[in-house]
Amino acid sequence: MKFVIVTGLSGSGKSEVMKVFEDMDYYCVDNLPPTLIVNFAEICYQAGSMVDKVALGIDIRGMKFFEDLHESLRTLKKENYPFEILFLDCDDDTLLKRYKMTRRNHPLALNRQIPEGIKIERKILNPLKEIANYIVDTTNMKPKDLKEEILKIYSTGEKQTNLTISVLSFGFKHGIPKDSDLVFDVRFLPNPYYLDSLRDKTGEDQEVRDYVMNSDISREFYAKLTDMIDFLIPQYVEEGTRSVSAIAPGVLGTTGIETVEILKGIVENTHPKLVIVIDALASRSIERISSTVQISDTGIIPGGGVGNARSEISQNTLGIPVIAIGIPTVVETAVLVNDSLDLFISKLQKEAKSNDYLNKLKEQDNYEEIKQALIPQDYNLIVTPKEIDDLIENMKDIVARGINYAVN
Repeated sequence: MKFVIVTGLSGSGKSEVMKVFEDMDYYCVDNLPPTLIVNFAEICYQAGSMVDKVALGIDIRGMKFFEDLHESLRTLKKENYPFEILFLDCDDDTLLKRYKMTRRNHPLALNRQIPEGIKIERKILNPLKEIANYIVDTTNMKPKDLKEEILKIYSTGEKQTNLTISVLSFGFKHGIPKDSDLVFDVRFLPNPYYLDSLRDKTGEDQEVRDYVMNSDISREFYAKLTDMIDFLIPQYVEEGTRSVSAIAPGVLGTTGIETVEILKGIVENTHPKLVIVIDALASRSIERISSTVQISDTGIIPGGGVGNARSEISQNTLGIPVIAIGIPTVVETAVLVNDSLDLFISKLQKEAKSNDYLNKLKEQDNYEEIKQALIPQDYNLIVTPKEIDDLIENMKDIVARGINYAVN
C-alpha cells in the first residue's frame, strides 16, 4: 500500500503533481479535510480493499481544518498506517510571477498583498516541510520537468505512456474541428460511391475494401500515415505536455471503414490507454436533436442509425476500452411524420376529450408503419434543422469541455 500526502505552497504545482499521480493509477483525493484522513486511511488499509495506491492533496485552502493535520498524522503513525509526505516548495518571486500570470489570488491574501500571504503560508507549512519524506523545489521547473521528477520518485519502473486518442469524423462543409491536433483529409482516395455497382454497398463489403485499398495511392498513403503516427505519438508522450491526441479523419461515404483500419493501425503502434469516439447520431425524436448526449462504453457502429452500418469501433475491434459519445443531429422523414402525427392526435384528443380510436392510435408506435410506407417511394429522407451549424457548434463546445475536464 502506497499512501502519499501531497502538500506544499500554493502555486508550487500541486495540481500538476496530482495529475501525474492519476496517470500512475493512484486513487487521488484533492483537498480532503485533515480530520478525515484517519478515517480514509482505515478504509484504504482494511482487508479486501481494492485501493493499493493513494495520493491525498492537502493545502492551506482547508485553513479552518488545517490545524488538525498534525494530529491526524500522529494518529496515522500510532495506528501503524504507513504514509509519505511529498512537499512542494518554490521561491517567493516565482510564486508571485505565477499568481500574476494566472490572475488568481493567493488563498491567504484575500485582504492583504500576495507577498504577505505567501510569507504567512510558508510559516504555517514549515513544520510539515521539516517532516516531509521528499521535498521538490519547483522554482525552475516546467510541467514536463516536474512530471519527470515525480515519476523518478514514485514510478514503479513501468513507463507511463498513458495517451488517450480521440477519434472524430467530420464533414468538411461544417469546417475542420478547431480542437484537433491531427487532421487527415482522405478525399483523394478512390470513392466507391461513384460506381453504380458499389454505391449501395458499405465498407463491410470486401468489394468496397478491395476497390479502395488496392489502389497504389491508398497503400502508399496508409504506409506513410501509419509511419508518421508511429513517430509522432511517442514524441507527444515524451514531451509530457499532452495526454490526449485528437484525430479527425475526413471521410467520404463508405470509405470511412478504411479510416477505421488506419486508426486500428495507430492503436496497435501507439498503445493508448483508451479511445474516445465522437459521432453524429440519427434520432428517433425531434426533441433530442442537439439537446442530448449519448455516452457508452460499448463502442459505436458508424452509420448504423441511417442504414449504412460499418465496422464497429469498440474494445472488441481495437483491443482497448472505447468510450463512444454520440450527438443526435439528424432525423428521418418517418420520425418527423410520426412526431407530427402524435402532436396532431394530442390536439384532437384535447379538443374531443374522448375518442377511443384516437386514444388507441396515440398509444401505439407508428414509426415503423410510416417508415415502410415511405421507403419504397424514396421519401424517407435524412434531414437536419436549419440551425444545425449553430447547434453543432454549441454541442462541440460542451463535449470538448467535458473531455478536457475528464482528462486534464
